[in-house]
Amino acid sequence: MGNRVAIAGTRAAIAREINIAVGYGLLPPREQVIEASIYFDFYGVVDLRVWAVAYHLGRALHALQDSFSHTIRDAADGYRTVLTVLNYAEAVAGTLVESRDGLPHANSFDSCDGRTDPVIAAATEATRDLFAASRELLRGRDRDALQGVLDGWLRYRSGCSVEDGFCGNDAQLALLRDEPTGPFLCAVGWNGGAMGEVVLRTFLVVCAVLWWRRRR
Repeated sequence: MGNRVAIAGTRAAIAREINIAVGYGLLPPREQVIEASIYFDFYGVVDLRVWAVAYHLGRALHALQDSFSHTIRDAADGYRTVLTVLNYAEAVAGTLVESRDGLPHANSFDSCDGRTDPVIAAATEATRDLFAASRELLRGRDRDALQGVLDGWLRYRSGCSVEDGFCGNDAQLALLRDEPTGPFLCAVGWNGGAMGEVVLRTFLVVCAVLWWRRRR
């Protein structure tokens, strides 16, 4: 059930972003620039003026590409069919119970060291297909192009499991087991725990350095 919900949600998110991008593309150029709040590591949320067409297309592409690094797919059909969705939230939180929550996401699935080359090639092909479908929509031609991409790259097949190596995809399962995602900084959240202690110690060190420099 969780796999179907996650895949349906991803498909809906991609379709929504593409339709928004196309909608902006039909407006006069001066109305295609919008304000967007974007999160950057170490900087937080930054408000920027962006070209709405590229911004929303980029969000759709990100969702599609993440669907390759956050799933086990069937190598037999060119990684077009999703066999299971990997659990990122509980893995990072350190609360994942595999029998209840499914398989964790794997840091190794995000690697570019050669082990994931076939999946990267498939994701690249899917990216080209989504670009092409968006072009068709912007030009008012093939209205079914987007649905074709979603059906072609985000379909689900049930019935595969850890016991059968997800229908013979043992290599992906072994790669996942090699480096499963776990909690960052050995804890989650900002209220107490190891992470809270790290933040507190860092804050105190920064305060001490600033005080010392001011004294000098």
